[in-house]
Amino acid sequence: MLGTRLCDTAGNVVWGKRDSLWNFCSLALPFDSSPIHLEHHPGGLVDEIQIVGPFRVHQYDRLLTHLQSLGYEEGGALNVFSYDWRLSNLHTAMLLKQYIDQVAPDPSQQVDIIGHSMGGLVARLYIQELAGAGRVRNLVMMGTPHRGAGQVFRIVEEGWGWWKNAVAGGLTTIRDTLLSFPSVYQLLPSYKNACGWRKADEGPVEAEFSSFDERAWASFNWLPNRFQTAEGKAFVSSALADAQRVATLMQADIPSTIRQANIVTGIIDTRWKSFFHPKTGAFTGEATYAGDGTVMEWSAANGAVSEARGAEEQHDTIFAGSVAMRTITWLLGSDLEPTRGFMTDARGTLRDAVGQPFPLLRLSFEAQPSVLGPGKQGTVVIRFSGDSALAGADLSHIRITLNQQMLLPVSDLSRGNERTISASFTAPMDDGPHLIIIDVPGLTQFQEYLLVLKPSVASAS
Repeated sequence: MLGTRLCDTAGNVVWGKRDSLWNFCSLALPFDSSPIHLEHHPGGLVDEIQIVGPFRVHQYDRLLTHLQSLGYEEGGALNVFSYDWRLSNLHTAMLLKQYIDQVAPDPSQQVDIIGHSMGGLVARLYIQELAGAGRVRNLVMMGTPHRGAGQVFRIVEEGWGWWKNAVAGGLTTIRDTLLSFPSVYQLLPSYKNACGWRKADEGPVEAEFSSFDERAWASFNWLPNRFQTAEGKAFVSSALADAQRVATLMQADIPSTIRQANIVTGIIDTRWKSFFHPKTGAFTGEATYAGDGTVMEWSAANGAVSEARGAEEQHDTIFAGSVAMRTITWLLGSDLEPTRGFMTDARGTLRDAVGQPFPLLRLSFEAQPSVLGPGKQGTVVIRFSGDSALAGADLSHIRITLNQQMLLPVSDLSRGNERTISASFTAPMDDGPHLIIIDVPGLTQFQEYLLVLKPSVASAS
C-alpha cells in the first residue's frame, strides 16, 4: 500500500514525490472503473516518504542494497514488481503471474518472493489462487496482514489525524478517496471480534460483528454521499464480497513445498478492534494489542506467533531491520536460520542510562499534533509499558530528534506499569514531512513524521 509511484498518462508522477499528499484525492476511483482504462499507472518504487494517515511507507533502498550485496543485480536476478496499490489484490496477483512468466519464462525455473505488507497478500494469492506454488521456492513476508489490520478503520476514522479540515473537502473527501480503492477493503481485519457495537468509549460492548458485514456498513453514517447511492452501495457490496473471498483464502495453509518466513514486530501499540455506535455507526473507540503499529502481531504471524521471526522495527521500516536482513540471507542460502518466536514475558528489553535491563511489553509514540503550521508548537509523547520497576529506570539517555535537532524532555511521568516521556518542539518552517527519530537503547530507532503545512493550508491547525 502506497509503495509504488503512480503516474498520469503523460508520465508525470502524481503519487510518490514530496508533494504527493496534495494529489492524493485525485486518485479516487469511479465505481465502474476498469483497470485497463485508468488515468494513472504504476511507475516504479517510491523513493520518498509517503503518508496517508496512520499508513506510511519508507523508501526501499536499504532492502535493495542488501540484496545487491548478496550478488543480485536489478534487471537480472533481482526484479522489482510495482503495481497500482489501489486495485483489488486479486487483479494484482494476476499481473504478478504475468510478470513472473515474463522474467522467468521457463516454467521449471523457481523464484523467491519478498513481499512487504500488502505485497505478501498479493504473493499468497498468486501461490494459492493462480497455481503459483510450483514456481515459488522461498517466500518472505514482512508485516503482512494475513488476517487483516484494524488500522484500516483508524484511517477511515481520522484521515490525516489532526488534519481533518486542512485539505480541500476535508475528512469526507479523504474517506471518499480511500473507500474507492478495492484494496482497502481487502485489508480489513478478518479475525473474530474485530468490530463491536458500543455507545461510548469505555462503555459495555452490546454485540460484535464482522468487518465484512454489509448490513453494518449500511448503518455507518460517516460514509460519503456517493457511497449511499444505489451505485455506491453496489460497489461496497462487491468490494466486501471480494474482501471476504481474500480473507477466506488467507485462512488456508501455504503449500509446504515453499519455505516461508514471517517477519513480525510485537512491541508497538496497534489497533486490533474498533467500536461503533449501534444507532449512528459513529466511531466510539478502539482496543489495542502488540504489533508493528499497523498490523497486530498475530495477523502478521498468520496465526503462528511462535514460528514468526521477531523484529523490533515499525511497519513502514520493518524490511530494513536486521531480522529481515538475516532472514532473507538465510532463505537465499547464505546464513544460518535466525531465531523464531517471541519472549514469553516481554517483547523487548529497554536498557536505562546505567545499563540496567527492563523487560518491555509495549510502547507507543506520536507527535501531538501530527500536522502543524510552520513555527507552531507541538509535543512528542512516548509511552513505555513493562512492570512496576520501570518507574525507577533512568531514562535520561533516550534521544528524541527532529530533523537531527535534539528535543528536550518537558515531563517524565510514571503510573503503575506505564512510563510516559514528553518532549516539546517547534515545527520547521519548510512544508512537507519532517522526520522525528526516537532512539531507545536496547531496542532500535523508531520513526515518526511531522507534517508541516503552509499557513494557507494549515489554518485549521
